[in-house]
Amino acid sequence: MGVKKKTKQTPKGHNLRAAIVANVEELLTQHMAGILTFIDEAEDKKEKVSFGVEINCAESEPQVKVGIRYSQSVTDTRSVILDDPDQGTFEPVVKDAEKETDKRRKKNVAKLKEGEQAPVEDPAAN
Repeated sequence: MGVKKKTKQTPKGHNLRAAIVANVEELLTQHMAGILTFIDEAEDKKEKVSFGVEINCAESEPQVKVGIRYSQSVTDTRSVILDDPDQGTFEPVVKDAEKETDKRRKKNVAKLKEGEQAPVEDPAAN
């Protein structure tokens, strides 16, 4: 019996789901007092609350637009543009460069404390 290898890769569409949930939560939080007011004033003590979600992947960066509607007179929307899922980032390269710079800086500070002259580096050589 084999053991299934775990992958730490996020499921496809995870960032879209997270953006939708966050915007729905934000809209509901912002409008909850108004919704409760309409419920209190309604004869049947009911209020229909609807959320609409538009996902636009026509551009390289997906856009998510989430709207709320209640009481036939109140509408509001949130819109967010996400990073291109097919585009990599420079974050690992930047972190490695920052670590290397910190190592050099600490080495130079140690040499200065010992009375040695720290080498002058040519930034164009990197």
